[in-house]
Amino acid sequence: MNGIFLLLSIAIILSVGPLVVIAIAGRSGNL
Repeated sequence: MNGIFLLLSIAIILSVGPLVVIAIAGRSGNL
């Protein structure tokens, strides 16, 4: 069951990561 949880966490990080980067860049005004 650890493998499934690991895959889920990786999928969540990959899907949320770019959104966090865009949000930080937008606040910094680097867009």
